[in-house]
Formats: sequence, structure tokens, C-alpha cells
Amino acid sequence: MSSFMSSFFILIAVMVGATVLVVLLSGAQLRTYRKRRARQRKEEVAEQVRKQLADMRNSLAPEQRRVGRGNYEVEDTGHEAGQRTRESTGELAGQAQGTAGQHADQTRATEAGAWATFHLGSIFDKQGAYDMAVDAYQRTIDSGHGEAAPRAAFNLGILFEERREYDLAEQAYQRAIDSGHPEWAPKAASDLGLMLDALGEYERAEEAYQRAIASGHSEEAPRAAFDLGLMLDALGEYERAEEAYQRAIDSKHPEEAPRAAFNLGLMLNEQGEYERAEEAYQRAIDSEHAEWAPKAMFNLGMLFEERGERDLAAKAYQRAVESGHSDAASKARLNLGVLFEQTGEYDLAEEAYQQAIDSGHPEVAPEGMRNLRGLSTRFPKKIRRG
Repeated sequence: MSSFMSSFFILIAVMVGATVLVVLLSGAQLRTYRKRRARQRKEEVAEQVRKQLADMRNSLAPEQRRVGRGNYEVEDTGHEAGQRTRESTGELAGQAQGTAGQHADQTRATEAGAWATFHLGSIFDKQGAYDMAVDAYQRTIDSGHGEAAPRAAFNLGILFEERREYDLAEQAYQRAIDSGHPEWAPKAASDLGLMLDALGEYERAEEAYQRAIASGHSEEAPRAAFDLGLMLDALGEYERAEEAYQRAIDSKHPEEAPRAAFNLGLMLNEQGEYERAEEAYQRAIDSEHAEWAPKAMFNLGMLFEERGERDLAAKAYQRAVESGHSDAASKARLNLGVLFEQTGEYDLAEEAYQQAIDSGHPEVAPEGMRNLRGLSTRFPKKIRRG
């Protein structure tokens, strides 16, 4: 899978010997988003861990606050184990006597030890000390701790995947999935799906995506539905892709629903199902999402233009221009220039081409310059002179 690539379908319209560029924003670029989102999600997870660690440190007794391993000495993550004991036994930890008190002490030590080991693994991971990170994460997993172990399994899966040790990554993700943890099991299923998808293991990727979807997790279920739709779309399984995209749309997730609507519109557009594509694009537009609404406006303009509905196309392009989106607005200005030139509105065409040039867009600005030069050459008496 390519890294941060942008690809666009190019339609070339020839007018009186002049070449004008019309660009369809393509969903192909979305496939690179999958990797980017995985990295962003990892950063989000790391931030969550740091915040929780900061919250937990103050709960530790002084003698628990330092642990050492080799040349690394770090603060223990800690955990409010005493409060957990009160919640599970219904009595204050201080009231427990004899064996019960000893058990509470052991529980606190186990809790603190599991979190300390997890935190140690995170530090080694960030420092690039991978063998020690793997060891720490694995010991956390082996502890069976209800919170730390699933999280360590998830992190270990990411670590192995980054090192391209895919079999080990799958095993680690599966440990997190099998834990049934409400947070880390869905995340692991979603990431396992992404990994298997990238490896071409499509059936198994679908199984993992479906696990994440079935979890009902507010973030991972819509993301997995979108990624499943993207995979099936690329495989040409359009009906099933539409079902997956629709799941993401129906989730009303603020990010995944607009993206899925945009991709569904693009897929239906390419199949010639213009009315349904228009509906999907409109869903993305109605979301008012900063990224996908403007792109849907532009693609909707393309759709209308393909159907010969120039007035509607011009209105859609104008909305894209007014959005101010750096990519969609620039391309819409260029395409407006094409429309105006085709309808003989040369002053408006000149203005639109100039705006395309002024956008500084690396693809659009040069095309705007060529079109403007061609316009003034072909219709010198029709163009305003400053």
C-alpha cells in the first residue's frame, strides 16, 4: 500500500484546440488513509495511556513508587487497588484482618506490578529497546491482569506489526481479542483486520473487521465498517461494499459516516448509478464535514456535468469554491472556467481561470494558466482588458 499518495481520475475536454483539465477526486487516495489512521490511532492510544498513568501515580504508597530493571529506573504506573478491593468485597481495606488483609496486600502488589511492567514496556518501546519491550509486555500479558494484560497485548501486536513479524503480531492481537475487553478487544480486531487486509488475506481480514463491527464499539465498529467497505470496493464486491459503507453511514460517526458516504457516492458514480451516487454525495455534503463535504460537492459537480446538467454542475462547483477547501475549491474554480468557456461566458471563464492560478495549487494553477492563455488567444475580443 502506498504511503500518502494522491490519485485522481482525469477527464480531458478539448475546446477549440484548447486543453482543459477536469479532475474527479478519487477514493483511491483513501486507501493510504488506512495506514495514516492506524498511526494516528496509535498516537491517540499512547496519549490515553500517558493520561491514565499521570492520574494513577498519586494513588501509590511511597514505597511503591519506584521500581528498577537493569539500568532503567522508572515510576510505577500504580493503580487504585485499595478502592478495587473495597468495591469487590464490600468492606474497607483497613477493616480486613488476618488472611484477608494479606490477600489484599498481595492484590495491591499484583495490581501495581502489572501496571509497572506495562509502563516499563511502553518506555522500552518508545526508546526502541524492542527485546526488552517485548519481554515487559509479555510478562504483563502473562499476569492475567484484567486491564493491563489486554492493553499490553494490543501494544505488542502493534510492535510486532511494525517489525513485520506478522505471525507474532496476529497472535498478540488475538490475545487482546480473546480477552473480551470492551476497549482493547475491538481495537485489536480492527487493527488485525487492517494488517491482514494489507497482506492480502482478505477473508481473514473480513473476519477481523466483522469482530470489530459486532463489538458495537463507538469508534472501532464504524471504522471497521468503513475499512471493510473499502476492501470489498477494491475487490469489486460492490453490493457487499455498499452494505459495509452503509453500516458506517448509519453509525452517524462524525468521521467515518461522511467518509463512507463520499466513498459510496464515488463507487456508485463509477458504476453509472448517478441518482444513488447523488444521494450518497448529498449525505456527505449534509454532514458539513470539513474534508468530505467539499470533496463531495466537487464530485457532485462532476456528476452533473457528465449528465449534461451544466447549471447544476456550476452550482455544485460554486459550493465547493465557497467551502475554501484547498484542494476541492481550487479544482472547482478550474472546472467552472471550463463550463463558462463552453457556454460563451468568457469574462467569467477568465475570472475563474485567474482564481485557479491564484490558488497556487500545484496541479490546478499550471492548467489555469494554460487555459487562460488559450482563452485570450482564441477570443481576444471577448476578454476584458484591465
